Amino acid sequence: METTPLDSLSLVAGKLIAARYSWMMVGSVAGFLYGRIRATADMDLVLDCRGLDAAALSSVFEPEYMLDSEMVRDSVERQMMFNALPLQGGFKVDIAPLAAHPFDRSAFARRREVGWHGVTVPTISPDDLVLSKLRWAKDSLSDRQLGDVHAIMAMGLVDEDDKYFRDWIGRLDLSSALEASRASRYDA
Repeated sequence: METTPLDSLSLVAGKLIAARYSWMMVGSVAGFLYGRIRATADMDLVLDCRGLDAAALSSVFEPEYMLDSEMVRDSVERQMMFNALPLQGGFKVDIAPLAAHPFDRSAFARRREVGWHGVTVPTISPDDLVLSKLRWAKDSLSDRQLGDVHAIMAMGLVDEDDKYFRDWIGRLDLSSALEASRASRYDA
């Protein structure tokens, strides 16, 4: 049976929840769960890989996805993203090992549960999503990331005056990127 991109979210979330992995949805799909709709070809998630059994994780994704356990082991060792590839349609899944940076740990600890068609999806909080996208855009000033920030901020999901948000803007040196997002005209 072919899996659609929207079915992929329920499928992957259900598999990871059933296998009791500690993870969170990030990126544009997280934005989608909060109401920011834009086209995307993949699903990004962060996985706590401490003590990870690569073969067991690979089997969790079967039979709908191919996830090579050797690639998983190598990627986790190098702290690099790895992919689960759909075999019958649907989203590719980009999996990033949880980084040791204090912001990444804080965002992971603050994840929220968001309902999606009967599945509860652990999802990065809106303010941490904005901060994360600003980190990506800080050097590149990516229109796509800045546009996402602009749209999420316009939805009123983030309080710019919140102490947590302001502290991380300062600690991560994101003021310029936040200002650039206000001027973004990207609307995809």
